[in-house]
Amino acid sequence: MIQEVNIDKYVGKDGKYVISMNKTFKQAFSTLELKHINLMLRINRINRMCFEYTKKWKKEKIKWNNTNYEFAFLQEEIIYHMRRVVDDMISIVWIQNQMESQQNVLKIEIDSIGRYLNKKDSDFKCFDECIEFLNIINSISNSYKHSVFQTVQNLISQEEPSFYVYGYKSNDTNNMEGEYLYSQTELLEGFEKMLNIYLREVYETE
Repeated sequence: MIQEVNIDKYVGKDGKYVISMNKTFKQAFSTLELKHINLMLRINRINRMCFEYTKKWKKEKIKWNNTNYEFAFLQEEIIYHMRRVVDDMISIVWIQNQMESQQNVLKIEIDSIGRYLNKKDSDFKCFDECIEFLNIINSISNSYKHSVFQTVQNLISQEEPSFYVYGYKSNDTNNMEGEYLYSQTELLEGFEKMLNIYLREVYETE
C-alpha cells in the first residue's frame, strides 16, 4: 500500500527544496520558480492527507461513509490538491517550452488536464504516457465537483484506502450510470510517474 509521493531527492539536507531549474526557466520567468516551490509544498500536503486518510481507514474499517462525512471531505481535499498540482505541472512545462522557443507568453493555452487531453499542439506531448492517469484524475475531480449523487452515496474499499466515483453525465439519470473505484496506491503511482516527468523537464541535467 503506497501512502506518499517520494520527493526526497529534491529536498536538501537543510530541509529546503533544491532549486536547479534550467537556465531559460530561471532567467526568463523567475516567477515560475515560486510556482514550482508552491507545487512541491502542495505535494507535501497531499502526503500528509494520504497518511491521515490511511490512518482513519485502518481505524474505522467501514464500508459506507455517507454517514461519516469526514472520510468524504478528506477524499475531496486530496483530489483537489492532486488535480491542482497536475494542472500546474502542465502549465509550467508549457510556458517553459514556449520560452525556450523564443516565444512571448501572452496567453497560457494549455494550462489544465482538460486542455492537455484536447490539445492540438502535437509538439507538447511529454505527459502523453500518463494519459490514463490524467483521464482518471480528471474523472474523479469532475465527479467530486459536479455529481449530485456522489455526496449521498460514497463507498470506501475494504481492501485499502480508495476513491469512489459515482454519478451520471450532466447529472442526467437518462445517461449511463458511472461507477468506479480507484485505490490510493493506483493514484499515487500515476501521480508520481507524472511528477518525475515534470521534474525531468524543469530541472537542469548534468
